[in-house]
Amino acid sequence: MIIINPSLIYVLSQNKLSPFMKFGISGTVGKITMSSDYGNLQGLNEDEIELSTNLDFGITSAFGASYSLSDNLSILGEVSLISSSISPKKMVYTKSTLDGEDQMQDWTKSQKEIVFADEVEYDDTDVEYMDENQPSQSPSFNLPFSNFSFSLGIKYTL
Repeated sequence: MIIINPSLIYVLSQNKLSPFMKFGISGTVGKITMSSDYGNLQGLNEDEIELSTNLDFGITSAFGASYSLSDNLSILGEVSLISSSISPKKMVYTKSTLDGEDQMQDWTKSQKEIVFADEVEYDDTDVEYMDENQPSQSPSFNLPFSNFSFSLGIKYTL
C-alpha cells in the first residue's frame, strides 16, 4: 500500500521550543494481502486474499514541537492523524488450503476473483448468466483506513 501525504506545515514560532501544525490530504493506492487460519471439523483452513484498491483520498493533520539543542541539532515530537477509507476494486484468492492440501485446483475464475462495482445485477435463475471464466461481481464498499500515531525524532540541520 502506498500512502502519499502532501501537507502544509505552519510553524508557530522560531524559538528554542518551536510548536508546529500540519494539515493536508492523503492518497492511498495499492494492494493489501490478508491471511487467515481457522479450524473446523474438517481440519485447519488457511486462506490468503489480495485486495487491489482504487486511488482513495482522506485528510491528515498533526501537531508537535521541536526543541533546539544547538544551532544544528533539535529533538522533536509529533502526534498525527490520517482519516481515510479505502475502496477495494478487486479481490483475488491466492491461497486456500485444508490441512495443507490445495483447495483451489478445481476453482473457476469466478470463484477465485471478485470485482467490486457500484451497480451489480444478478439473475440467479439464469445459469448461463454466470460465466465461470469471468470474475464474479459484488457491490462496492469502503473499509476504514485511519491511523493515529506518535513520533519522536532528532533533526539535524545542515
